[in-house]
Amino acid sequence: MNHGPRRIPRIPSLHSTGPPVDTDLLARFISAGDEVAFELLVRRHAPMVVAACRRVLADPNDADDAFQATFLVLARKAASVARGEVLAAWLYRVACRAAFRIRSDRLRRSAREESSAEQLPAPVNDPNVRELERVLDEEIAKLPERHRVAFVLCCLEGKTGEEAGRLIGCPPGTVSSRLTRARERLRDRLTRRGFAPTLAITALTACEEKAAAAFALTTLIDSTVRAAPGFATRGSTAPSTARPATIAEGVIRTMNATKLKSLAPLFALGLLAVGGVFAAPNADPKEEPTQPPPKAKVEGTEKPPPPPVVRLVRPERGGLDRVSRSSGSIEPLQQADLLAAISGKLEHVNVDIGDHVKRGQLLAEIDAPALALEQRQARSDIEQAKSQMVAVEAQMKAARAEVMTAKILVKQREIELSAAKADFTARKRAHDRIAAHAKAGNGTQSTLDEAERLALTAEAQMQGAAVAIEIAQSDVAIKQSQALQAEANVGTAKTKIDAAHLALEKARLALDQTKIEAPFDGVVTRRNASPGEHVRPGERAAERVLLTITRIDRMRLVTSVPESEVAHARVGASAVVTFPALPGVRINERISRIGFAVDPKTSLMRVEVDIPAASNDIRPGMYGIVTLNFAKGPADALRVPISAVVGIPQEKPEDSDRAVYVYRNGKARLTPVRVSYQNEKEVEITSGLTADDLVVTNARGLEWKAEVVVEVERPAPPK
Repeated sequence: MNHGPRRIPRIPSLHSTGPPVDTDLLARFISAGDEVAFELLVRRHAPMVVAACRRVLADPNDADDAFQATFLVLARKAASVARGEVLAAWLYRVACRAAFRIRSDRLRRSAREESSAEQLPAPVNDPNVRELERVLDEEIAKLPERHRVAFVLCCLEGKTGEEAGRLIGCPPGTVSSRLTRARERLRDRLTRRGFAPTLAITALTACEEKAAAAFALTTLIDSTVRAAPGFATRGSTAPSTARPATIAEGVIRTMNATKLKSLAPLFALGLLAVGGVFAAPNADPKEEPTQPPPKAKVEGTEKPPPPPVVRLVRPERGGLDRVSRSSGSIEPLQQADLLAAISGKLEHVNVDIGDHVKRGQLLAEIDAPALALEQRQARSDIEQAKSQMVAVEAQMKAARAEVMTAKILVKQREIELSAAKADFTARKRAHDRIAAHAKAGNGTQSTLDEAERLALTAEAQMQGAAVAIEIAQSDVAIKQSQALQAEANVGTAKTKIDAAHLALEKARLALDQTKIEAPFDGVVTRRNASPGEHVRPGERAAERVLLTITRIDRMRLVTSVPESEVAHARVGASAVVTFPALPGVRINERISRIGFAVDPKTSLMRVEVDIPAASNDIRPGMYGIVTLNFAKGPADALRVPISAVVGIPQEKPEDSDRAVYVYRNGKARLTPVRVSYQNEKEVEITSGLTADDLVVTNARGLEWKAEVVVEVERPAPPK
């Protein structure tokens, strides 16, 4: 046979989100005898219960029997767990009773047999530590209810303050306060009983460590789960669980006796009469009270049980208001960390933590003499660049003048070329005329030679004038290039002036950073610097923060809504904010921002509500409760009391897992319905029910039968 861990089937939760809580599992087990729900409860609380049993009992077998007895008591007395009571605290109480009962029986049996202490099972740990753990469990049981519940959930079951707060129904801060008081009370009581404070602290720490430890309980849990149905119905039990069943019966008798004692002021005479009938003259006072033997039943004379009495109501039309109530924390709407942007000595710090500041107010000043020198150097560079600018501008003007002169010289050479051409033309004509006369025999040879010489001279002068023009034009090109170079020098000088001005502005900005001013109106919430301290920009932002300024006129409350309510959340929806630390403060605002994205790890979406803070003494980090009012449900939906709805197992994923009992002709019939929303009092139903139906409001007492003959409760007569 395979004794490995069994796979737990999925149990649908009665809540819209999250795994099934203890109250849902208890309701399923009570109404339908759901063994899977019972097994899940056993596995969930097994480490805490077995740890409590092993602290009291030295013998591991005795501890296992006490463990089984605890959950057998739960199987029969599950309906007696009070509404709103934390199951973990209830189980811890029962486990301590079962363990103390086994220990008392063993000690009493040893005393009757005159056995020595050495015949008892030897403790596995130091006897002093075992005694300390035993006393610790006794003192935990004596704690006030609210303190004991917080200690059991956080220290014995290892839950966080937020998880415990959801189970108890109070903020995490309240859980932390109750847990602190429980620890202080336990430390004081352990010290009074002779244990050193260090041992008391060690014991409290050991409780927390054992809550997180994992035990190999698979076989023990399986045998307990198999024995639970038979014990719950008072049937036969397996031989392996016979002793735990006997212990469980004794614990149940003790619990019943305790419940009767709580009713003593009302039934004192009845209790005395019962005590007189059943008291034996030689009874041992340490023995548990026993019940009288049942009377013999005469066949055929037993009357059938009367039909259950039910209360009826007609469904009301209209959907429920979508209301989400959650906790949140206060964060600043605006907060600035002021850093040291430059290195230097902190010369002045004019504010301290808690001081109110105005925008632009000087808060601190850094002494940086090197920055002052850089500013003077930048000013000197500007003057030098301006002087260079004057020089290059003068050079540019001179170069432009030389270009003009060269251009005039070119024109002069062009005029000279024109004159040389005219002279050459005249000389050429005279030479041609004299040559013609000489050919006709009218002139002399000498005259002809002189005319030819003059013509050749004029031609040479014309060619020389043309060359002079080319030289003048080349000089113009040279002068123009010199002028362009001068203009470029002017541009360079202007750039140097601009660079010098930028260096001066940079030096001014650096000097301005030596003065740390308030960026807005607010309060100094952090100071991390003192005058005379050397500061510099650090590698990490946390190391550079000198002062933190927080805006105080408005804050933001950051909360979240579950994935099932994301579709209803809208910016502008009504939000009512209260604070446990400020009982008289109630703020009506609207949702300011919605995060849009759902966190895949938590299935929650961020929601922010801006609230006025200065007039209400609201501080960052405070804990608040916000009630978000979303849209109303569909108008064609029907509403019934939450006590009218019961859970049923799903046969198919699309089937409904909720039902109500509808009354017709003296019978209540189980009718599946589709639930779309619920609050603390009512449930919104969208299908499976009509407005004319009569619905049973106390459906939990019908034991999840398909059809039950019932009797309608008659209204009380008017007084």
